[in-house]
Amino acid sequence: MSLTFSRIHKLSFHKKLLRLLLALAIIIQSLIIGFNYLRGNMSFGSYEMFFQTFASRIFTGFVSSVIVAYPYVLIIEYLNRIAPWSGKVAKRISIQFLFTIFISCIVSLLINLIVKLIYPEYNISTTAVANDLMIYSVTNVILVIILEAWMFYDAGKSAMLEAKMLRENLIKVNYETLKNQIEPHFLFNSMSVLSGLINTDPGKAQKFVQEFTSMYRYIIESIEIPVIKLADEVKFVNSYLYLQQIRYGPSLSYSFKLDIDQNKYVLPPMSLQVLAENAIKHNIINSEHPLIINIYNIQTDLYVKNNIQPKISTIHSTGTGLKNLASRYDLVCKRKPSFVEHDDSYTGILPVLNPEFELSPFAQSIDII
Repeated sequence: MSLTFSRIHKLSFHKKLLRLLLALAIIIQSLIIGFNYLRGNMSFGSYEMFFQTFASRIFTGFVSSVIVAYPYVLIIEYLNRIAPWSGKVAKRISIQFLFTIFISCIVSLLINLIVKLIYPEYNISTTAVANDLMIYSVTNVILVIILEAWMFYDAGKSAMLEAKMLRENLIKVNYETLKNQIEPHFLFNSMSVLSGLINTDPGKAQKFVQEFTSMYRYIIESIEIPVIKLADEVKFVNSYLYLQQIRYGPSLSYSFKLDIDQNKYVLPPMSLQVLAENAIKHNIINSEHPLIINIYNIQTDLYVKNNIQPKISTIHSTGTGLKNLASRYDLVCKRKPSFVEHDDSYTGILPVLNPEFELSPFAQSIDII
């Protein structure tokens, strides 16, 4: 989504820039023609001659402004990367000033050379070149200021629009995740297990209720945020698997072997749970075919591995859960989850992220719980 937005914004940027340059050409030529007309330096025999002169000057001014403006746009975009206004003001001003003078010198010399080619009797003097250089330098400085202000405004407006779109998309995919968590089958199975425990093991029933409420508190608290601490996600998945283990008994086993700072790294909420749920949902679980889920890490990747014993079902899996998981990673970072299937095992691999430098600007703008 972010890539698509960038392409649309780039196309929109060029259209808006051309409209801006056309507007500037119309305003500037109107002022020049009006000033010369009032001073008696320009006269028109008819309305037709006026409109022809006006149109030709606007066209010439527009083409000239495009030729001059685009190099400045490129240098401004380059300076935004290497010398942003937020940190390297002196360096940026120096580079921009020198580049403006350089462009002005080239334009001044080219115009004088073109005039010389058209009018061989024209003598290129140092004074004429210096005067032209001063005029073009002042004009180009004004143009750069206008472009800087306009690009800053456009970038800010686009950033707000992108943030709004990303937040809406986050709510959408998290809503889909939430729907999966409160599906009737899971709630019905959980209530059935709880009903049986109340009579047979009140202590375990109380523990079941605590884990159940803890799990749904986590879901409600994390539904509108893009990332959460790994420690909180592990606690949530532990509650989820505890509830499932009570239902399936010794036919379901799981383990955590995490050699990583769980309070330092983050990931999209309910990511681990999606993979654990996927393993339980698509595999046979009974005493003859126990399901084993192992959760471990290799550096900054989490592995959720389970043995394969697929259910025989006429209903084809849509893969919605894994698609939503990939979409949530797209919103917060450049790294992506991956899924590997072997003959006897299935492994989901989730990147865990360092919030100091791996999160997207959108994810960084929202506080982590």
